[in-house]
Amino acid sequence: MKKIKLVAVDLAKRCYQVGAIDQNGKLIYNRKYSPAKFALAMQQLEPTTIAMEACAAAHYWGRKLQALGHEVRLVPPQHAEAFRRVHKSDAHDVLSIAEAAQRPNGDCKKFCVRAGLMNHSLTMNRFSN
Repeated sequence: MKKIKLVAVDLAKRCYQVGAIDQNGKLIYNRKYSPAKFALAMQQLEPTTIAMEACAAAHYWGRKLQALGHEVRLVPPQHAEAFRRVHKSDAHDVLSIAEAAQRPNGDCKKFCVRAGLMNHSLTMNRFSN
């Protein structure tokens, strides 16, 4: 079995698209998971780098994945969008997230995943202003 270098994830409400990239930059798989099956698949995966588009759900899953030993990279949406080659779909979004996360020039940096209370307080601060 090929060693997975990077897992790119496109988060949605009811299903998550997950793509795995090997050491040579080749796509191993690009699958759709339910949230429960996604959590199970990530538990069975050896610790690796996981890239997601930055959003509130990404911070939640980032905390869960870091607890499993994975390194989490949050890609700003505008960086992922810049690498989209064809029409927008979950499967194509995964490829653009993976491409943005692998860039060596520093466009995509490893972002800190917010702690639960910090994320909540920032959200509440936005609503109160």
